[in-house]
Amino acid sequence: MTGAANENVHPSIQPDDTAVILFTSGTTGKPKGAMLTHFNLYSNARDVAEYLSIDKKDKVIAALPMFHVFCLTVCMNAPLIHGATIYVLPHFSPSELFCA
Repeated sequence: MTGAANENVHPSIQPDDTAVILFTSGTTGKPKGAMLTHFNLYSNARDVAEYLSIDKKDKVIAALPMFHVFCLTVCMNAPLIHGATIYVLPHFSPSELFCA
């Protein structure tokens, strides 16, 4: 990387920019990519955190697959915006879940 600028480059991210593309299950047709914006992710996480009263003292076990929207919102984003601790299980095992 000789000659590369030694600056941190930060992209300009706007609330309405696409953050993720999550695919629907295709229950009633072909699966579709649903584009969620940064604001969508934030507002979903904020609403869930408020509903569940999540705060920095909480500990959340992420036992669901991280690629699923429920885990993304409830087990990762909602706890993160309030500084809660997240335990990520490497694979699902009922005995590990109850020991965590």
